Amino acid sequence: AFWGLRAGDLARLKFSEIDWANSTVRIIQQKTGKFVTLPLIEEVKFPLLDYLKNCRCKSADDEYVLVTRYAPHTRVETGSINRTVNKCMKAANISVEGKHHGPHALRHSLATNLMSENVPISAISSILGHSSTKTTELYITVDETNLKELALEVDDVM
Repeated sequence: AFWGLRAGDLARLKFSEIDWANSTVRIIQQKTGKFVTLPLIEEVKFPLLDYLKNCRCKSADDEYVLVTRYAPHTRVETGSINRTVNKCMKAANISVEGKHHGPHALRHSLATNLMSENVPISAISSILGHSSTKTTELYITVDETNLKELALEVDDVM
């Protein structure tokens, strides 16, 4: 939810893409083929370190950060990330009926939250790795609270 990565890009995250010294992660997005540099913020860095120290199994796929919990401990697949996120949403009683769900919902949520914090759409587009702000607009849910502040009063007609 902090980076807005697609599940496939997260599944392919490699140790070589993490710059611990400069607290950045630089990946090539599979969908767009573009480089994206992300800040390794504390909300990501510390859980990642905890996972690496306490949870990650030895793997034949040593170059990948995320590996399966069960032998032979190969890199995770996109479907596994989808199932994990959906399971967590269900456990948190998040209703997904008629809504985006799974990892992609996290991208939508990030875009909406950034917009509500008055982050320019061009910056949100860059964060999500979109080449066009038109694509980003599809991700942003209307912020009804702030929208009400923009409403004009209408004089009584009668």
